[in-house]
Amino acid sequence: MQLAIQNIKKIPEPNIWEPKKDDFFYDIKLETDDGKIIYGHKVVLASACQYFNAMFTNFEEKDQDLVIMRQLNSSALQLFVDFMYFEEIMVTEKNVQLIKAVAYLG
Repeated sequence: MQLAIQNIKKIPEPNIWEPKKDDFFYDIKLETDDGKIIYGHKVVLASACQYFNAMFTNFEEKDQDLVIMRQLNSSALQLFVDFMYFEEIMVTEKNVQLIKAVAYLG
């Protein structure tokens, strides 16, 4: 038996990790000193980073949906969160200092 399928257009797969501020599936918001909010999933962040693992299992942040991240700007934290989701980061002359600023979290 053979099955022939023709004229089917491949539907692009949605990027499930693409940030959407209105996505109710996000369970954590990380607010930086510059007032911007980075959205994420506790399970992803905790699985990828011991800092977040400790934060979401051993400290009061485990029951919060908003965490204030002191002494970090949003660009640095966004780079780090993106790295945890996508497992890659593009290091440039412009962002190397930002990456250095969040390296202690890893």
